[in-house]
Amino acid sequence: MPKSSSLPLVRPIGFEEEPRLDSAAGRHLEKRAKAGNPTEWKEANMANGCKLGAIVLGVALLASRAQAQFLFFGKKPHEDPPPAFSNGPAAPEPQFAPDPKSIPKGTPDFCPPGDEPHTPFLPVEEENRNAFLDYKISEPAPLMLWLKADYLNWRFSKENLRAILVTTDTAPNMPTDVGALGQPHTAILLGSGSFDNGVFQGGRLTAGFCPGFLPPVEISGFAMQRSRSLFTGNSPGGPNDPVLAQPVLSFQNGQESALLAAFPNQFAGQISVISNSNLWGIDANAYFNLIDYDVLNIDLFLGYRYQELRENILIFNSETAVDGQLIPFDGIFPGVSAVNRYDQFGTRNAFNGGQLGIRTGLHWGRIALLLDSKLALGETVETLNIFGNSTSPNAATPFGTPVANGGVMAVPSNSGVHKKQGFTYIPEADFNLGFQLFRSVRLFAGISCMYWSQVVRPGDQITNVIDTRQVPSSNFFTGQTVNVPPFPFHKTDFFAYGFNFGILIGF
Repeated sequence: MPKSSSLPLVRPIGFEEEPRLDSAAGRHLEKRAKAGNPTEWKEANMANGCKLGAIVLGVALLASRAQAQFLFFGKKPHEDPPPAFSNGPAAPEPQFAPDPKSIPKGTPDFCPPGDEPHTPFLPVEEENRNAFLDYKISEPAPLMLWLKADYLNWRFSKENLRAILVTTDTAPNMPTDVGALGQPHTAILLGSGSFDNGVFQGGRLTAGFCPGFLPPVEISGFAMQRSRSLFTGNSPGGPNDPVLAQPVLSFQNGQESALLAAFPNQFAGQISVISNSNLWGIDANAYFNLIDYDVLNIDLFLGYRYQELRENILIFNSETAVDGQLIPFDGIFPGVSAVNRYDQFGTRNAFNGGQLGIRTGLHWGRIALLLDSKLALGETVETLNIFGNSTSPNAATPFGTPVANGGVMAVPSNSGVHKKQGFTYIPEADFNLGFQLFRSVRLFAGISCMYWSQVVRPGDQITNVIDTRQVPSSNFFTGQTVNVPPFPFHKTDFFAYGFNFGILIGF
């Protein structure tokens, strides 16, 4: 079959396709079509142009949709330039500390809600700001650590003194007027009753930590001490110099007597009585919030407390003979020319126990009233240490200065170390007025008081009734020695109070 350039007999449905022409035949047929039917040719060209325009418009719409999607996912559209006289964006408002009223109810006194650690410092209200706090600086993060240091100025309850320790005689006469009790001209220089140890100064350090996932914890320690001379007297032993004596009641014969330190024309000497006291303690507590309002917050705390009270009374009696006199000493014949007598009555009270309490705070602006009420319950170990000796510094022996067991009131029958223990309790109250100087700095001052239900104190352990045969420098060497005085263990209560001031800093 000869080749033909005519259109194929079968066409796909819905598709109009122009006849494909080869080069020579196509040009010939095109000329014929234009010459034969020019209108039909123009319509065909217009249809082709419309199809091309529709394709270009569709491509443009697709491109516009893609551009819109790109802008939606982050590319900023073009912004108009600011006007010629624009001052730029407005300055941000200053950042103020949050109003305490905006803090949710139930927020602990120390920790804010959530997992962040909390702080003992209240936020400062905007109306209470001053030159100490720059309002343009935003508030720092809650505090995790705070340190407190305060100065203590306290007094202790008066100490009982059961014995008369020092006497003199206004009309001395050997042996009828030597300063013994009951003699007509005896005068008491340091006697029985009670005495005040004066003001005790010390300090207290407190460290607090709040990790956030545990309750706030505070550890506090305090210490104070004082040494005081209750009596100091010297007498050269001249004709008009005073008598210095320690009175005793001789148990073996029931007679009043005295151990001399100084007597006119016979002995020169001195008597010193010194009191030492030391009080210190440490406690650790965990805090749990009970109430938290705008002006009132209350915390419950539980913890442990250790506390010690150490006290002693030292009595020193020095006697030196004049004009060739001799002093009896521990059986040395005929005697010695000088004797030093030393008595010590010491006590130690050690408390161990649990502690519970309530911390209450009333807040008004930068001012806060804080009250800590504590009660410690536990055991107190009471230790009593009595010791006495006598020496003769100018007695020559192959072994040096001779030393004898026993002084004047501390003799072998009551000397030694003894312990007792029992249940006791220690309530304490601290009331402080605080001022929030900075966000993390608080100044405070207040008063404190403490009570200890049962302790031993040295003044209660001394007695004038002794077996004078146990005194190495006495004249009583005959007869059977008896255990008088027996070992004492007199107990009493203890009270301390005073004021304090200090500073608290947070981090």
